[in-house]
Amino acid sequence: MHIARIETRSLDETAEANDLGQSAAELVFLSFTDSDLAAFASAYARWPEPRPSLRLANLAALKHPYSVDLYLEKVCAGARFVLVRLLGGMDYWRYGVEELAALAKAKGIALALVPGDRFDDARLAEASTLDAQARARLWRYFEEGGPENMAACLAFVAGREAPEAKGVAAFGVYEERRAPPLTPPRKDGEGNEQAAVLPSPFLRGGAGGGALTPSAATARRKTRPARIASASPPADGTAGCGRRRAV
Repeated sequence: MHIARIETRSLDETAEANDLGQSAAELVFLSFTDSDLAAFASAYARWPEPRPSLRLANLAALKHPYSVDLYLEKVCAGARFVLVRLLGGMDYWRYGVEELAALAKAKGIALALVPGDRFDDARLAEASTLDAQARARLWRYFEEGGPENMAACLAFVAGREAPEAKGVAAFGVYEERRAPPLTPPRKDGEGNEQAAVLPSPFLRGGAGGGALTPSAATARRKTRPARIASASPPADGTAGCGRRRAV
């Protein structure tokens, strides 16, 4: 099927049919979360040439059945690996999961559908063509997060040697050692320099998607190289507290 890019059709008031204008690629990654896409894009940008082609798309743009059909036809049908991280489980993208699973099985495409949270959906596992162990490994890369795990995830998807997921604390500090402060440091009563303390909480997932740029820029302007703590709660449900301080 084909939908001209200038056309807009809707089966309801909330979803529109559209063509994302992407061509086929070896690797495809889809997610509802911009931080996921940013993390993958950042990891891919650090890869030297030659490297496999990659396409990224937000699932929010693929809610209409026509949009799904067109994207699968133009992009996914030519891929060798499709990775989907699905926040909310299968019910949030049921048509896409069903059609993508059928396409992957018909064309022998490696397909991994992983949850967007800590709770698995057996239907996603069933729709995937990857074995349970490989799928669980991909899921853990996202659960742990961080640039190193995203780079390892991309390497695994591309068929390259990749380390297992590295554990990342549920909350802690982010440290950036770069330029010296642009403002004079404070001094204590004994004349020792003390950098300013400025609270700057952020979500743990932001560290994986390169979303710390504003906080890091503030740190470089207002303090010495800073530590920025994650405000995301740990897995046991206890509350975390974000704080940034100079080191």
